[in-house]
Amino acid sequence: MDVEQSCRELLKSCGLEIVGDGRPVLHKAGAVFRYELGSALGGDIQKIQQMREYAEELLADHTHITQYLDPVEMRMAEGGELGRAAESGGELDGAAAESVVRLMLGVDGLQTQVAAVVVDKLAEFIGAEGAVGDGETKVSVRLLRQLRWLDYVEDAAGLAERLLETLGFAPEEMQREIIAALPDIVADGGAAAGRVLAGMLRAPAGLTLALLEALGGVECAPAELAEARSAVSAQLAAAGTAELPAMVRFLLQTATADTAVATVGLVRRRVDVAAAGAAGELVLHAVAGSVQQQRAVRVAWERAAAAADTAGAHTALDVAVLLQLHELPAHARRVERVVQRLVATGALTAARVGAVVRQFPGAIAAQFAGLVGVAGRLLQAGGAGTDVAAAALEAAFGAMGAFQRQEIAGALAVHIASGSQAEAAAATDVCVQLASRHPRALRPFAPMLRGLLDGLSADAARGLFDALGRLATHAGGGDDALFNELHVLVRKRLASVHARHNRVGVVGAVALLRQLGRAGGSSSADAPNQSGSSNAASADNQPNSSHAASNVHALRRAVQLLELLADSGRHRSWAFVALTYDELAHVVETKGLHAQLLAWLHEHVSSAFAARFLADAPERAAALALDADEAAVVDIARHGTALPHARLRGPAIACLPAQLRLVQVCEKALRDGSLADIDALLVCGLRLLPDTPNEGDHAALAAALVADDDDAYAELVVALTARPAEDRSALCTSLFAAANWLREVVNAFAGQRAPDMRARVVQRVNQLARVERVLVELAASLRGSSEAFRPAAAGLVPAADDSAATMPLHGGPALRATTDIADTSSRLQQPCSVDVGGLQLSQDDARKLVDAAPVAARGRKRKHDRAAVSAADDFARDPHAFLRELSLGSFDVLCHGEDAPPLSAQGLHVLLRELHGAVAAKLTPPAARRAARLHTPATFGSNTAATAASDIFTQLLQLLPALLRRLDACLGAPPSTAAEECSDALLRIISTALAWDGLHAPLEDGRTGLRAVLGALATAGAHTDAAELPTLGAGALARRAFDFLLSLASRVSTSAHALAVLRMLTAVRASAPLHESRAAMRCLPAAQRAESMDGCISALALRILAAAEWPASERLRPADLEFLVAEHIARSPHDPLALAREYAEALPLVVDAPDVPPTVADSVLLTLRQSAALAPYYKSVTLALAAQVREAHLDGMDGPELLAFASSVVDCWLALAKLTQRLTPSLLQRNILVLALRGGLTLTDLFTRQILPLLAHHFLAHRDAAISVLARMQKSTRILQNICNHSKASRDTRLLSAVPQAKRKLELLIFHVYLLMDKNDCLSAINMGNLKHRDVYGVVVSSQIAREQCYEEDEEDELGPLGDDDIPLEVEYASDEEEDSRQSSHRTPPRPAAKAKHSDLVRRRLMLTQRRNAAANASPTAHPEKGDDEVD
Repeated sequence: MDVEQSCRELLKSCGLEIVGDGRPVLHKAGAVFRYELGSALGGDIQKIQQMREYAEELLADHTHITQYLDPVEMRMAEGGELGRAAESGGELDGAAAESVVRLMLGVDGLQTQVAAVVVDKLAEFIGAEGAVGDGETKVSVRLLRQLRWLDYVEDAAGLAERLLETLGFAPEEMQREIIAALPDIVADGGAAAGRVLAGMLRAPAGLTLALLEALGGVECAPAELAEARSAVSAQLAAAGTAELPAMVRFLLQTATADTAVATVGLVRRRVDVAAAGAAGELVLHAVAGSVQQQRAVRVAWERAAAAADTAGAHTALDVAVLLQLHELPAHARRVERVVQRLVATGALTAARVGAVVRQFPGAIAAQFAGLVGVAGRLLQAGGAGTDVAAAALEAAFGAMGAFQRQEIAGALAVHIASGSQAEAAAATDVCVQLASRHPRALRPFAPMLRGLLDGLSADAARGLFDALGRLATHAGGGDDALFNELHVLVRKRLASVHARHNRVGVVGAVALLRQLGRAGGSSSADAPNQSGSSNAASADNQPNSSHAASNVHALRRAVQLLELLADSGRHRSWAFVALTYDELAHVVETKGLHAQLLAWLHEHVSSAFAARFLADAPERAAALALDADEAAVVDIARHGTALPHARLRGPAIACLPAQLRLVQVCEKALRDGSLADIDALLVCGLRLLPDTPNEGDHAALAAALVADDDDAYAELVVALTARPAEDRSALCTSLFAAANWLREVVNAFAGQRAPDMRARVVQRVNQLARVERVLVELAASLRGSSEAFRPAAAGLVPAADDSAATMPLHGGPALRATTDIADTSSRLQQPCSVDVGGLQLSQDDARKLVDAAPVAARGRKRKHDRAAVSAADDFARDPHAFLRELSLGSFDVLCHGEDAPPLSAQGLHVLLRELHGAVAAKLTPPAARRAARLHTPATFGSNTAATAASDIFTQLLQLLPALLRRLDACLGAPPSTAAEECSDALLRIISTALAWDGLHAPLEDGRTGLRAVLGALATAGAHTDAAELPTLGAGALARRAFDFLLSLASRVSTSAHALAVLRMLTAVRASAPLHESRAAMRCLPAAQRAESMDGCISALALRILAAAEWPASERLRPADLEFLVAEHIARSPHDPLALAREYAEALPLVVDAPDVPPTVADSVLLTLRQSAALAPYYKSVTLALAAQVREAHLDGMDGPELLAFASSVVDCWLALAKLTQRLTPSLLQRNILVLALRGGLTLTDLFTRQILPLLAHHFLAHRDAAISVLARMQKSTRILQNICNHSKASRDTRLLSAVPQAKRKLELLIFHVYLLMDKNDCLSAINMGNLKHRDVYGVVVSSQIAREQCYEEDEEDELGPLGDDDIPLEVEYASDEEEDSRQSSHRTPPRPAAKAKHSDLVRRRLMLTQRRNAAANASPTAHPEKGDDEVD
């Protein structure tokens, strides 16, 4: 029988029938066939060779080769196993998908031969085939697929070698198929394949994508992988969009801990996803996946992103990676800190983040949780980060789907209802942006936002009303359900009997009016929507059409709202009117109204103002008149008291400033900013006193208020304080109204360009200063009396807010008894003010007038009298907080030249005080603002609250040259209280500007805010011209600004001013950290180092601490002392560690020798002579010592340098620790002990992690010195243990909270020291034992605390868990002179096992180590491979 016939019979007997030219038939399951054929071959080489020859014959015929590559036909045998398998749907289906070649490749012993035949046939068909039709596959590809996904490969290396030989001459298309199939064919033996594939990356010829995918699935040696990475890195910059994602993924996923930093840097530099088009999304997905999988990559990327602190240094890759890292719990907090710092330095801008989210919405959506988390943290932090958060959320809301929009809306609702004023305001601004740009997308979430209004105050609800008003009036949709709902809410709030609800109603009504009555009748000023993807969607999202019919409908609604405001009210009062006037003025001033509404409003308000407050000039002299010929005066005296039967309750004078503001903003809107038609208000006088028989009162008051000399002012104060208390109280009310009137006049006319008006404005400012001085003196004279002045401008009053208000009848008084009415009238004239929920009084006080008549609740006492007394105390303490705020435009008076009258010292101080309040309220971060008790004015319509921080900073930049000139004049003026106050305000303004976290944001002219401020400071100096500013580098510009500020230090008059200069110097120094770096200064002589910026700061700090040049050093707060000491030590140009040691040695002199002034750096520190200054000094020196250890470059030190450094650290630490033992009971301060314990824990941790590992490398060469360092360090740790003992005895919770951590760190230090000694065969130098229980003074005391204790649990286990009184074991270092005393004093006698107290962690570790050492000594041959210096 020939070979073919025998092989055919063998296959048939095993279940496979080869039918001539037909389709092969399989009668058994595939697994059964393979088993029987393998058994039949039995490893016979001859049979295997014959079967190979038969396989070659089957595949030799190119015409019928496909029938052996296609799945065989399954034919069941009746009643057989194959039939049952077919009926059960089991293995039959899998066998039916296999071909004859595939079946043979699964047979043991035959696979290698058949695989060789398949590869040979593959080589024959490559290049010999023509094109195939659609849906057909080439024979070569089908042959290659027979080899993929085999259960096992007998000779993987040989098969790989054959395939690689074929790869050498195959065309590119077939090369791609072979490369893609290699990982599936030879995954277990692909070392050769990996070597060849890595080499092919040098000249990929379009195979890069396939090669990179294959390299990920085959075995590759480190050298070959490095070669492949090098090839990919070289081609990364020129990679196509198809290969770029795979190349980035390959580089990141094959990065190791050694190559991660370089790889991340390469990808960040050479991959521009913005220019990659559609591949950019894939690149971001690849980077995010690699960062999540590779720890080395995410750590390297986080550090690289944090280090790139220059503008434009971050790309979309950094944004995506930071968001991905924020989703990992271990990185979330660090990412938040990194993002906040990058935003503060200007490296991460709102434009960059918004552009990334819009360009790659799909990739950013994968990190959506990180996006919302980071944005939420920025909203909470406030400052410049709110702009970045708003840009990110707005872009995501417009570019992502419904789920993301819902999550964004929900997150904003949480922030709005958080209770934090700054956080809620920032979130509300984001809602306004979303309503402007994506009204249709935000409309479904309007009910959720609407529900927040029920629990918000008027100031918090103002922005939310604005956003909902936009949705109700501009979102389209054909129905007015939302507007009607808001209208009903406003009506309910206006009709409420509670004042706080009335304010919400006014705010809501005006917010709706703003949207309805906007100029042009539509929201033409709104930015176009960006959320729609089609033209139809974009059209739907656009604001309503501005057709005439829509305009008329909107204007009608606006008029209805105005009428509602005019007629509202069961809570009618002049305070309500003033609030409405201010809200309307804000709308006109900032948003603009339709011309018809403006005309209507101006006509009614102007006529009402003239009829109510203007009167003919009396025969008697009017006060504060600038033009004697003016025929009209403002009659304040007539409206200063409330009429009992008036329709509106309260004094009418309460709405005078607000009504003037509304009149002037309407006039400016209608006259293009000109106030020429109402310039009489600038010069007219005021009638402050009622008609009295003595006509000389008017003349005397008028003359005294305009007098410039102090003698006339003193005579006026003496004359007024001699009047009866009732007259003084009435005059205070008139002067208070006059001050508010003058402030609004200055706000109105300060921006006019006419020279005569500018001169009049300066005169008004001078008059304002004198009026306020008289008002403060009179109010102070009434303090504590029954007639104490309570300003008519009240704040937020809980008694009035939470109680019902009586509604007067039309034309008559409230339904009350006559005596009650009189009492109510008296109290209505004297409302009160307190702090409500952390919300402080605004300077724009008339907007918060509350003069409701509270009704005593059942079962409660009236709180009005107590609140009224509080109001008087508040005004006496801070009277300027009750006055109306000066607008930003009013500060242009500071820039007036010589053509205008000069500002008086008091007038200048008024302007500077107001400017500092506005700057501090917006440019100070929320956390620092709360610490300094600075509060943003509560009213949105006020100047500060309505203006963005960037706008205030821009205005401040324009004023900065004039402010610097004023500062120079004040410092050069003769010493006086006014000059000192002006200098203080100017220094605070400049310091606040330098501390703003938005300094690195670009301005309109392309400069950053920081460079603009530094340029102004440098130009104010004597060596810089404005023309050379653009040519100066960052370091040179910072140095020149630094020199100018340093020159001010010698001219200031107080230590507080010198401290302000020092803070500005540190801010300027931080702007150029690379200029005059410490490494560069180290190479210079000592004299030049002292002249560096750091050296000058350190010297100035020492001068302030010495308190020899400037008086009033007692005004320095503890925080100021900490700052001064820290700057003196950290910026020392010589040896900061030695300086810290001098401080540590000088501190005990405060206790030991109070009469001897302590000396540091050859200077006597007068600020340290009092024991109250001991805690700030102690804290700052401890922190400075820890900072020196943390920032020291210990790796670059040799043995002697390291030991010298460690010795200095230990000596300084020991001196600080011993100070706690010298305190007398009267000086035993909790703060000192807390600082000593917590600072000691920090130093212990730093010593364990940084110094001790390096000390181990030099221990053998410097044994004695190292042991000496450890012995002195041990004395400090003993004192820490004594403090822990004291915390238990004194039950001090602040100390007790740190005790567990102290025990852990001390035990860890002991264990590392023990291992160090054991490793270096120095265990004889130490001795383990229990420390005696000592108090904070080092005196041995009983370890038992006077309380009932139970030790039954200790009897169960001698080495049980730690108890409350466990004392950790200490390490004692033996020396020749202390050997006897050590053995006698530090070894305690053993106690019974039942009461023995042990440190479980250390004792278990040391016992285990000792047992292992004993076993090793008993069996020296147990570990012959270990050296002498190794520890088991």
